[in-house]
Amino acid sequence: MAYGLNGTNQRITTGNIYGNSPTAISMSIWVRRNGAQASRTIWAHTASNNLIFRFFLDASTQPNFTYRDSGFTTQASITRTGALADLTWTHFCVSVTTNSATFYVDGISAGTDTSVSMANNNPTKSSFGANDANGSGSWQNHFAGELAEAGVWLGTLTADEVVALAKGMTCDKIRPQSLVFYAPLVRNLIDQKGGLAMTNNNATVANHPRVYA
Repeated sequence: MAYGLNGTNQRITTGNIYGNSPTAISMSIWVRRNGAQASRTIWAHTASNNLIFRFFLDASTQPNFTYRDSGFTTQASITRTGALADLTWTHFCVSVTTNSATFYVDGISAGTDTSVSMANNNPTKSSFGANDANGSGSWQNHFAGELAEAGVWLGTLTADEVVALAKGMTCDKIRPQSLVFYAPLVRNLIDQKGGLAMTNNNATVANHPRVYA
């Protein structure tokens, strides 16, 4: 079972997933939107009011990845042209190094940004389905739909590894030595890798995408 969000007031939150100032990071999650969506946060790592690593849907419901450092300087911004399909499970993944970021949707590269500097990116918390507008609990950009199989690696996943995830391989089967966070989002909210506590703010259990453990 995945977790469903109503687009109004539901979200899942946790602490600092990956530590401070990594030199390489990858993120993976399954997404299923439900209905009209515009400017909605899927997954964000936040420092104060600064959105650092973020998957979101823009005003045209297109999948996006952005990376800003803790000073809110944009380091990478990639858009997959075309609205995210409604009521369809879609896989998002990004691999970020010291000088580039590649965003994948369903295992296909949506583009690479080579303007990256991986310094000064220290988050205080992470959230699924919304982002904190000012660092004090003013939540906005709520996502309506389901989220599942969230993973973070301290390392840069290869294109082949991303394809394996997009075909349904679970995060713990891909480069497990670099995996620092893995939340299947199945029934109980558990970070199976890093042991972080996760807080459920009214998200509900929903159908899970097909994955291969």
